[in-house]
Amino acid sequence: MKKIIFCFLLMLLSACGGGGGGGDSSPPPTDEGDTITSLAGASYMDPDIITPSDPTAYLGIVSLGQDSRWMFDRRIEDFENVVVHLFQATYYEGYIIEFRVNLEFDYETALARSEKYARMFGQLPSSLRTNLDKVWIHDGYYALGGGSDGGIVIPVEMADRYETDGMLEEGLLHETGHVAFDAVHDSSPEYLAARDADGAFISDYAMDYPDREDMAESLVGWVAVGYRSDRISIALENYILDTIPNRLDYFDALGLNMYPIVP
Repeated sequence: MKKIIFCFLLMLLSACGGGGGGGDSSPPPTDEGDTITSLAGASYMDPDIITPSDPTAYLGIVSLGQDSRWMFDRRIEDFENVVVHLFQATYYEGYIIEFRVNLEFDYETALARSEKYARMFGQLPSSLRTNLDKVWIHDGYYALGGGSDGGIVIPVEMADRYETDGMLEEGLLHETGHVAFDAVHDSSPEYLAARDADGAFISDYAMDYPDREDMAESLVGWVAVGYRSDRISIALENYILDTIPNRLDYFDALGLNMYPIVP
């Protein structure tokens, strides 16, 4: 079980995390006139793909007290069984996510963090939340990460940095892409054929780590052009459409449930 779990340990060098390149924030797109020539990381392509005012499927959260859980911790790059604050968030479709918060945070802080992130996860497409069942929250300035075992790790100092830049929702979109797709889609013959047909990558991050980051990076671009084209620049829209057209078709064909992005 813990072997499947990561993906994380392969995927989360200093670069994994909110889709955009690294344990630190990435620079904005490179513009030459009205043309975008490159992206360092997809999560930093635009802060308005998902915003705090967008609707959420999040319904509420309750405390489950304290208990021991396996927690992935970026500070040790491993799992350990520790006692944590436990909170259970529920969503419109009936999904449940357990938030496991390190006891280095007091109860009030742990609850506030869990509520904040729970609402953000509810803003992501329903199909991406299907397999997400646990979130590990620690202190520290380390990369966010998600894996095919259904878990996402959030080091709060890094999350705060993303939130300050307006990109945390986009970062979580990237990470839920890992949770939803890594086990099945990113190595499927159809997806690899689409990638080969495109002959390019949406970001430097995807190009540097094609076998573990390309799909999650491309997903952010697909949501941007397919559902938020009115919020992004024409230059960015054209860049995505020109760079990964066959991958966009692949995502279209999946027939994903996009609630609440689509009412």
